[in-house]
Amino acid sequence: MPGQWHGSTRRSTLPPNWASEIRPAVRERDGGRCTWLDNHDDGGPAEYLAGTYDDNQRCPAPGTDTDHIGDREDHSIPNQRLLCSYHHDRRSSKQGNTNRKRYSNRRPPEKHPGLR
Repeated sequence: MPGQWHGSTRRSTLPPNWASEIRPAVRERDGGRCTWLDNHDDGGPAEYLAGTYDDNQRCPAPGTDTDHIGDREDHSIPNQRLLCSYHHDRRSSKQGNTNRKRYSNRRPPEKHPGLR
């Protein structure tokens, strides 16, 4: 069944204890609730890590997805946070679009011949 993981090798990079230890520890630490901070465009991962936010700023939805805050190859518990699927999709899309722009192999558009 096609889905977010279809064609991805991402799951194979996760450590063997991902589902049995890391995800449950992140879920417990974050209280099963999305940690997205609604007053930040990027969800406020720095503020979340530092604990410099009011709990009322957090998304009220249940957390369903584990998000890598920083390095996507760092699978340690402090580098993870719980997000609802809406905010995880939003963050992943933004990161993908940023990388696509940065590493685009498209030629720059040619200038109109009359404007050269």
